[in-house]
Amino acid sequence: MKDKRKLLCELVSLLVILGLTMPLSSIPVSAQPSILVDGNPDDWSSLEPTIVDPQGDSICGADADIKRVYTAMDDSYAYVMVETYGVPIHEDAVIEINFDYKPGKHFIHGSECCDDLTTNIPDCTLHAWNDNDLDGIMESYPITGYVCARGDVMELAIPLSEIENAEYFNATFVNIFDYSYEMGNWGCDPAEPPIKCRSTATGTGTACFSFDYGTVEYLFVLPAIPPGAPAGIVFPHGMFLFNITGLNAGQNVTVTVTLPDPVPLGTKWWKCQNGSWYSLDIGDDDGDNTITVMLTDNGLGDANPASGNITDPGGPGNPGAVGWEPYPVNKVRVLLPWIALFTAIMVGAGLLWLRHRRTQS
Repeated sequence: MKDKRKLLCELVSLLVILGLTMPLSSIPVSAQPSILVDGNPDDWSSLEPTIVDPQGDSICGADADIKRVYTAMDDSYAYVMVETYGVPIHEDAVIEINFDYKPGKHFIHGSECCDDLTTNIPDCTLHAWNDNDLDGIMESYPITGYVCARGDVMELAIPLSEIENAEYFNATFVNIFDYSYEMGNWGCDPAEPPIKCRSTATGTGTACFSFDYGTVEYLFVLPAIPPGAPAGIVFPHGMFLFNITGLNAGQNVTVTVTLPDPVPLGTKWWKCQNGSWYSLDIGDDDGDNTITVMLTDNGLGDANPASGNITDPGGPGNPGAVGWEPYPVNKVRVLLPWIALFTAIMVGAGLLWLRHRRTQS
């Protein structure tokens, strides 16, 4: 019995060394390289910007002409950096940034669905608001413990504890104000990311959309699959609803969708319009996680009769195996860590048994 208890203790020690005794639900956020908040952009050179804005579109001059906006995270902070074409950034410029850091909608900028926080940053003082009750009135949201610096760029670090220990942090809108130019409340250079990303309703991850023409007025995640879905078709990532404006009559728009997981061959873009279901063929049907869908103003795929607008309620669906639910969660992501844990236990037990046999002999 003593040898068995010793064997069990050695097995637990091995699992601790392997790092497999941590609860699987508490695996920490993947950390980006930490950022030194000093007003210098060098720390960001290896990261991709969230927003890239064209040069010369600011009405307040080059030092208030937004160039790039970056966001990053580590285990303690969420970071944001704003860079202008003119260096250094204008000392009197007030920077407005909206952020998305949790599922659902908690502050609405225009018709955007997923802003959670709006901020104004004059000098290096952070003012923040949200609208968690969605009554259209912004409530003050004090943030403490932040670090800010202005130099060639503006950098800001917000403790994760101040934003509900968020697991992601995206800038959804940025503007810059220079009141010496008397721009009132419109700002100098409003900018949004060209790629719109949303957390899927099924919990599989983040789906990102880009459009080759038009302006995206809104992009929502449908909370459930509409009734009457075709038998045998599953929607691993749920369905979405977006509206594209600023098009010519009859214009085609190609939507590129990047999904959290590879898309099975033969997947189609399923739509429910006026209670009727139909599907569109997808492009880039090669089994990876990126697909394309072509929509036509007032043609197949457009649920909006207005000329120059395309409204699309749809999502990727494919024939599922027998017994699959039409709106599944991602079971592979749930099972893989447990499979890895079981494998490590078996390997560890085998190694310790062999060592125990050698000691006895």
